[in-house]
Amino acid sequence: MKTPMKIWMVDFAREQAPTLNHLYEYASVAQEGGYTALGLYLEHRFAYPSAPWAAGVGAITPGMVKNLQSEFPSLEIIPFITLLGHFEGMLYTEEGKKYAEEKFKGMQACPCNPDFLKFARELLNDTIETFNAQVIHIGGDETWQLGLCNKCKEIVEGAEGDGKAKLYGDHFGPLAQEVIDAGRTPAIWGDMFLDHLEALDAMPKETLIFDWQYFKGLGDSADKFTSRGFKVIGSPTLHVYNAAWMHLEKSDENVREVSRDSQNLEGVCLT
Repeated sequence: MKTPMKIWMVDFAREQAPTLNHLYEYASVAQEGGYTALGLYLEHRFAYPSAPWAAGVGAITPGMVKNLQSEFPSLEIIPFITLLGHFEGMLYTEEGKKYAEEKFKGMQACPCNPDFLKFARELLNDTIETFNAQVIHIGGDETWQLGLCNKCKEIVEGAEGDGKAKLYGDHFGPLAQEVIDAGRTPAIWGDMFLDHLEALDAMPKETLIFDWQYFKGLGDSADKFTSRGFKVIGSPTLHVYNAAWMHLEKSDENVREVSRDSQNLEGVCLT
């Protein structure tokens, strides 16, 4: 039986500026804790060679990643990048504002903008060239602005079935295939598929679905993915995004419940 993946994902997107020693410390904790992988959630805090204007001071660099991989060869260092939603770190810059779904509003790029599609592929290629990990996570969560610009709205209204599912699937399906073509395994968050199940039809079956549930288990969600032939990673959280420090009781409850529900899945990612 295949050993389940055990991933600890650390969020660096909120203007954090870790040194290489900080990354070593996180990797050491992950390794000592029995994790098989350390996930780096990056957004604009990675110094993509294709976007030298985006990273800012103190961002994680390709050189830091390569040093980390060399120092911890038995620990998979998985990149978690964003290629549609949670793109605000780039959208609210002079160079990146042209990619926005809505002007000066929200955190999503426009999936109908050909310049953005080219840019997303460049970011993905930068990631694949830097990281040795088998799994490349391409984001995909909380894209609530689907279909709001005039061009996207036209596609949504003209589609048969769920037009937002078409927008989403047409964007992420080819990106996932690019990861496969590079010999890697694509991964994506599962929340938008739960709202737009038809989008799964556009995704390669090799795609790992990270089913994140912060307040409940996977009983109502994971089966919707596995029944369609996808492998699932259960993704609980430490409740720090909604607290000054951490809601211990809620964190413990969520981690235990999702982990139990993940026993027969591909693994767990603590976010």
